[in-house]
Amino acid sequence: MLLFRKSYLLILAFIFAWACSNKTPENELEQEQKVEADPIASNVLHLYTTQYLPADDTLFQIYKQQTGVSVKVVEVEPSTLIEEIQSGKQIDIAIFPELGLVMDAKEAGLLQTHVPKLDNYHKSMARDDYAYWTGLSRKYPCVAYAKERLEVTGLKDFWGLAKAQWKGKIILPPGNDPYLQTLLASMIVHNGHDKVSAWAEKLVSNSLPVTEATAANRLKALAAGKADLTIITAGDLGLLRYPPTYEELLIGQAIDIFIPANGDFYTHVNLSSAVVPRQGDINKAVSFIEFLTSQPAQQLYAGARHEFPVNVMALPSDFIIEEMGGVREDELSLETLLSYREQAAQIMQQAAWPTAN
Repeated sequence: MLLFRKSYLLILAFIFAWACSNKTPENELEQEQKVEADPIASNVLHLYTTQYLPADDTLFQIYKQQTGVSVKVVEVEPSTLIEEIQSGKQIDIAIFPELGLVMDAKEAGLLQTHVPKLDNYHKSMARDDYAYWTGLSRKYPCVAYAKERLEVTGLKDFWGLAKAQWKGKIILPPGNDPYLQTLLASMIVHNGHDKVSAWAEKLVSNSLPVTEATAANRLKALAAGKADLTIITAGDLGLLRYPPTYEELLIGQAIDIFIPANGDFYTHVNLSSAVVPRQGDINKAVSFIEFLTSQPAQQLYAGARHEFPVNVMALPSDFIIEEMGGVREDELSLETLLSYREQAAQIMQQAAWPTAN
């Protein structure tokens, strides 16, 4: 009951903050958004996303009140989002869960550039230099463990997962997981191909021969005693700490996380990002992206996902504050990082990394 009351109060506070911000003269950006959205011919914006949460409905209703434009949402699997764009369907905005897939869409010529007006509090690393994507939330890899069965003292980085003491206790993300490939790409950049290749082979030999395609299913495997360790993002556990069902809450309470160090460099960061497909209405898309990156919207959008906002004036969720605190981000250029994804995929293939069906 406390969780539902907390969510209700958060939504009320969010709506109140937005109402107040619209009454202040210095809130020029939001006024400009409203003016620009008025001439939009159609009153429907077509959004394709891989994660549609109940809290999003509050955001979309506020956007409709401001602009008169309704948001029609279609939720699809990450692996099929590019295919949906290729099909030529009316998609004004697509939200990808991580940047590797964005690069695939960009290289396939499926995206158009867009230049939303972003305030000074939108992190500079969370936008594309060539305006092909705009970050909506920041995501960090974590190691999740069954806290009642396992002591992780001494396990401080990803390299430690390859130690013999964890043999048979790890369920890995599937080797075709694009987020995992991006993580390994960051390790290659900083530590070299050979070191990462040797680590991957040891890690696979330590791990269970099966995997689960989704982080939620891997966390359930930990709670059920089938494994003790896995790699997820912080938000994956957050969704189980503040879930729609009591069963999921019990799973979330049985698991804890830590953010591993990646050698001498800071924490790897990835982004969920908005893109405008080549068939999208650029004016509607830009208006909506400006809305989603504003401080009030970020408070709810990133908070509901238990990810870090890209607008640094928005507060993270309670889960993020309590479980993670501050994070020192790797300053590596994301464009540079993504150029190493092919090497990462080859390393996992050579190591016989398990893949999902």
